[in-house]
Parts: sequence; C-alpha cells; structure tokens
Amino acid sequence: MRWLCHRLQVSISGFYDYTHRKPTENQKKRKKTAAYIVMQFKCLKGRMGYRKLYRYLVNKNVMVSLFQVRQALCEAGLKSKVVTYYKKRKHEHHTFPNVLERSFKPGKKDVPTVVCDITEFRLMNGMKVYFCAALDISTRRVLG
Repeated sequence: MRWLCHRLQVSISGFYDYTHRKPTENQKKRKKTAAYIVMQFKCLKGRMGYRKLYRYLVNKNVMVSLFQVRQALCEAGLKSKVVTYYKKRKHEHHTFPNVLERSFKPGKKDVPTVVCDITEFRLMNGMKVYFCAALDISTRRVLG
C-alpha cells in the first residue's frame, strides 16, 4: 500500500484516514433520500422516468434535485418501463360496397333496409368499448 500511495503522491495517513472516515451528515441525508427515491420508483411500478419522478416528488413537497433522482436511479440500476402504444396496421380494413349511396328513402315494407353505426369509446382506464346501433329505415325502429 505504501508503494501505491507513493506512486499516487498521497500520504499513507491521509489514505487510511479517508478509508476509515465516518459518513458525514450530508452523505447520510443523501443516502436516505436516494433510498426514498428508489422506494417511490418501485411503488409506482417503474412507470415513470427520472424527469416525471422528479416532478412527482416535487409535487409531494420532497426537496430533491433532478440530478439526485437521476443519480439514485442509475446507481440502483433502475430504468422506467417504456409503454408501447397500439400501432395501426399497414393494410386497410375490408369495406363493403355502398348499396344505398346515401338515398335513405324507405323501400318496400317486406324488404327491410337496415343502416348501422359502430362507435368506439375509450374509457378512463384505457379499455375500448364499442357501441352499435342498427336502424330499420322503413319502420324507423331501432333493431339493436
């Protein structure tokens, strides 16, 4: 160890003083904050990156910096989950020929003319719900 300290031009007593030094109050506080940041990241199931997590912690009145959040996550080896959104298919959906051509006049009573509308609703939890209404033009009744 003497040889290494001599090569690095560090005093031997200074090296041993550094290795056996107790952590300062600031170091203890930073370690505690880093543990809290990692705990919050895991509680949020890793959905937030360091920027969103920083804003989340600031809104909860936690005194942290963006660098602290980033450093704590990097040291713990944590990365946020990347959400992949629905991608539209390359090919178009099959469409049926337009037989009515927007002439919605009631025809014969024995031949039903039915028009249909399908609407997609997106719920708050991200699920999709479809609503379909079928209308008989000749009788003006909703079929289902």
